[in-house]
Amino acid sequence: AIGEQLTCVFVDHGLLRLDEAAQVMETFAAHMHVKVVHVDASYGGASSDGSRSKPFTSIAPAIAKAAILSAPIVAVAAGSYVENLVIDRALQLVGRCPSKVSIKGLSGTIDATTLAVRANGVTVRGLAIEGPATAVMIQGAKDVMMSGG
Repeated sequence: AIGEQLTCVFVDHGLLRLDEAAQVMETFAAHMHVKVVHVDASYGGASSDGSRSKPFTSIAPAIAKAAILSAPIVAVAAGSYVENLVIDRALQLVGRCPSKVSIKGLSGTIDATTLAVRANGVTVRGLAIEGPATAVMIQGAKDVMMSGG
């Protein structure tokens, strides 16, 4: 069973009804006793920690926190995320579907990689990934699964 291995990553894309984000966090954290990492690209404060009051503004720190919490599932809500990601621990990075969730790599260097997978046992599915040079690079990792759906 998943149990304590699950950490939910709630990506607040700004299209929820009034106070609905707080309800989602309350439902998972208080009522279902599930660890939740909050991502909200519109958060303007400092010292993000993945909580409801101080959400992360991108996916990368949510991946890092999920790995620390020994909860290897990062669910990404619909939206377009502009960032380069490195996965260096076994986890699942799951989007709703590639037509609704995209990760677009940052340019800056000729060898920029949008998603670098450096750990065994990584699953990536339901995401469209594109980059200015290399979209996905698997470096020394085994048992990596990539799927569009």
